[in-house]
Amino acid sequence: MDTNRPGIAMPAELRDTIEQLPEHMRESVSWYVLAGQPPGGFLTAVLCNDLHEAAARADALNQRCLFRYGQLLHDLPWSAWGSREAVDAWVARGGLGGVVEGRPDCTEEDRT
Repeated sequence: MDTNRPGIAMPAELRDTIEQLPEHMRESVSWYVLAGQPPGGFLTAVLCNDLHEAAARADALNQRCLFRYGQLLHDLPWSAWGSREAVDAWVARGGLGGVVEGRPDCTEEDRT
């Protein structure tokens, strides 16, 4: 998958982390990060920091890779994860695309 949108480059460390995720999850994660595309149930649980729900929703491969999602959370902007409210706000602002475009609802932390 092309992990860049015009004017929006995926940070290299984050891109490398996404490449370590199961192949069938990379596109969904990338679109959430870059454009704020709403994620599916498993990824939403991960992003909401709900380990119990994530484990319950994970397919067999994602169950074996839960530690990699911990690394993903470490590499994401803080405002992109941690609670349902944070995920909803990230989606509403358009992911990194909204941050780069200078939307007023983005924080300085999002821009770093």
